[in-house]
Amino acid sequence: MDFDKTISVILYILNKLGPTSKTKLMKLLFFADFAHMQKFKRPITWSKYYRLIKGPVPSYVLDVINTISKNKELAISENDKKKFMSAIKVTKEYWGLATFLRAIKKPDMEELSISDREILDKIIVEHGHKNAIQLSNETHKHPAWQTDLKSRIIRYSNVFPDGKDKEFSQIWEKGLEEIKKMSD
Repeated sequence: MDFDKTISVILYILNKLGPTSKTKLMKLLFFADFAHMQKFKRPITWSKYYRLIKGPVPSYVLDVINTISKNKELAISENDKKKFMSAIKVTKEYWGLATFLRAIKKPDMEELSISDREILDKIIVEHGHKNAIQLSNETHKHPAWQTDLKSRIIRYSNVFPDGKDKEFSQIWEKGLEEIKKMSD
């Protein structure tokens, strides 16, 4: 995952929508990454998504936000935490029951390709007006969520029906997993 680009994506969304709940943001990132994968054969943020009860989450982004909002010590880079906090304000609201994010600055538009912005704008128009519960329910109907329900990880290749695109993305995912194993 390119964390600087991910921050720019989050800032892009927050600058368009204003303060946004953590759950809603997680779902918008999921929709954007998987829509981009389906149309352009690559995700925007390259985040690793996990299945949680309320729907998919980009795990590292969630860990960063939870480290900041809950003062938890999760396995994140101190540098990433500082970068995030310098760009995005994380607050607890509604008697501490909800976490909201607000943009402190503008996104680095050089980080975002034309296709990234196209998909982000599409997702914002289609889903930006919905609340976190509505988005959570919709993610459970998404083809990427529906495929391989026993797996905790949601694979990008799940957006494709069987065929050449699915085979290619599965090979790509396997290669990334092998590279990660070698670097651990």
